[in-house]
Amino acid sequence: MHSITRNTMTSATARTQPPAHLKRRFLFTYTLLHLPQKDKVRFFYALKGRDGKSGIIKTAKIGQLGKTVLLVDAGRAAELRDFLRYWRCTPSEQEVWMHG
Repeated sequence: MHSITRNTMTSATARTQPPAHLKRRFLFTYTLLHLPQKDKVRFFYALKGRDGKSGIIKTAKIGQLGKTVLLVDAGRAAELRDFLRYWRCTPSEQEVWMHG
């Protein structure tokens, strides 16, 4: 690939490596349309916690950006994938690089 600002060629690998100050995270979206209402309630208890028990959001330090949108550090993404797989959710997953 050609860099206009430097008038040089850059490799694809150099282009895909983020700056060192950014952290790798994953953005997950999912749907619960396949679950009956009683299982949706159970899912949200497992997600957020209930009766003094912590849900996966707290234990895995997951950020909830919307009702069905979750942001997780790359090191905890497999845990969230397993959780969603257990509930038969097929998430959409996007790698993102963020500050902090």
